[in-house]
Amino acid sequence: MKKKVIFSFFLFFMAANIFSQTVIIMNKENGVYTVPCKINGLSLKFIFDTGASDVSISLTEAMFLKLPVICFDVNTNRASTENNSIYFSDSESLVQELRSLDKDNIEKLGERMYEIAQRRYTWERIVNLYKNSIN
Repeated sequence: MKKKVIFSFFLFFMAANIFSQTVIIMNKENGVYTVPCKINGLSLKFIFDTGASDVSISLTEAMFLKLPVICFDVNTNRASTENNSIYFSDSESLVQELRSLDKDNIEKLGERMYEIAQRRYTWERIVNLYKNSIN
């Protein structure tokens, strides 16, 4: 009987771990949600972008990092990347786009995204746009 109880507890514990969800703790700081993370051992705070704005913070961060941007096909992503990214509309099209990439296209796409980010999303440009809208 004791073995059955221990075995049942073990099965319950394993099932609970296998089918459980991981909770990611987000912190709200000055109206912005962040997620603590580590990249290459460096403690950082990832800004959680709700998508409520016209420009995705995560998307522009990737562009500044010269990463090839493959994004969901919505108007705001197309506008942010000036229709120069690779777009997908569902999981099948995402897989198809990923399979069609080669090293040269990945590097060219990353460079193209960086050029757009440098031209459109610098703090200097954003501040000037705000100043001009007030005047």
